[in-house]
This record gives sequence, C-alpha cells and structure tokens, in this order.
Amino acid sequence: MKPVHQLLNRLGLDALATANDVNRNVLCTSNPVESELHQEAYEWAKKISEHLLPRTRAYAEVWLDKEKVATTDEEPILGATYLPRKFKTTVVIPPQNDVDLHANDMNFVAIAEHGKLVGFNLLVGGGLSIEHGNKKTYARTASEFGYIPLEHTLAVAEAVVTTQRDWGNRTDRKNAKTKYTLERVGVDTFRAEVEKRAGITFAPVRPYEFTGRGDRIGWVKGVDNHCAPDAVY
Repeated sequence: MKPVHQLLNRLGLDALATANDVNRNVLCTSNPVESELHQEAYEWAKKISEHLLPRTRAYAEVWLDKEKVATTDEEPILGATYLPRKFKTTVVIPPQNDVDLHANDMNFVAIAEHGKLVGFNLLVGGGLSIEHGNKKTYARTASEFGYIPLEHTLAVAEAVVTTQRDWGNRTDRKNAKTKYTLERVGVDTFRAEVEKRAGITFAPVRPYEFTGRGDRIGWVKGVDNHCAPDAVY
C-alpha cells in the first residue's frame, strides 16, 4: 500500500480524511467549468475541505516516510477527541441537488446575484441512514439555519463542526451523527451556539429552488466553450 500512497502524493493526491471521525471529503456539484458560478462554488468547496482537514502528521509519517516528530499539539478544530462520528459536507448549486444536501451533516447552498456567488444558505443535520429494528436511528432532512455572506463561510463551517464535536453523543456511536444532536438539543439552540462561536448572526434564508436531483448524464458545454461530462466531484 505504501507505494500507492507515495504515487498519489507525487500526483498531488492523498487519502486524508477518507475515513475516521473527521470531516470527510466535501462534495461539490458537478462540472466546475459549467459556469463562473460553478467554478466559484467549487473553489469554496476546496477552501472548506482544506480548512477542516486534520493537521496530524501521521499520514505522512506512515505512508510517505516522513520524519516522525513527537508532539503534544492538539488539533485546532478536531481537538484531542476528534468528532463523535464521521461528518459529511456538501456545496450545492441550485437548481441541481446532485449531491443530496438532505443526506449530509452540513450543506452550503450557493446563492448568486447576476451570476456571481455572493453567499450561502446553510442547512445542518441531514442524514438518511437507519438501522433496521433500532428505533433510536432514523432518517432526517437537514434544517435551514439561515444565510451567510462569503466572508463568514469558514468561520461558520468551523463553528458547526466544533459544536458537534462538543455536543455530539459519545456514548452510542449509532446515535452520534449531527442529526441526532439537533433533535436532542433543538435546532434553535444549536443554531444559536453556531452564531456565538462564529461571531455572526444568520440572515433569513434566501430563496432557492431545486428542479432536479441525481446525476445528469451527458455532456455540458462550459464557459470555456469546451464540453465536459457531468459527474460529482
């Protein structure tokens, strides 16, 4: 396995945050060159992902033969305990809900003015998984928290993650996802804590509409006049 990871590293890829109780890969709506709005949203998806990545050197030490450094430094966002359960994030561009925002913990819905990205509506606490016969597990659609301008995006993302880190259930992993935390403490309480930690106040949700979900099949011409196949990145 080590040669595989080292090859990926030479290609500028890695397997960080593909497992464990951290924020996993951030899903973004397809084809970032379809429009300027798609490109802007895609860049913010990368910023969110990079901001929430674990800072541990263990990956490089194990797979890339980097020097082992003894440290007691705590993860700046994940803390000493990491998260109670895996955490999934999306960035979605209406009218296509191709990443299924209601199936994920934290969701940023792109809001545009005159074709330019100006901010996001935030939805938190989605998840569709259940365990047969276990009534403590259930599906839940994400709750709307409000609208934020672009400059607050990373602070709000961090605040949601750290609130779930501190408030999530650590005694029962099957009841530890963000959706259960919201049900236990209440949406208003969770939202208020996020506002407090991020130092912001959510504005009312801005209008948006989804007309399709699932993957579109075929080729789409982008702003560069080149065609690209649709897929979820």
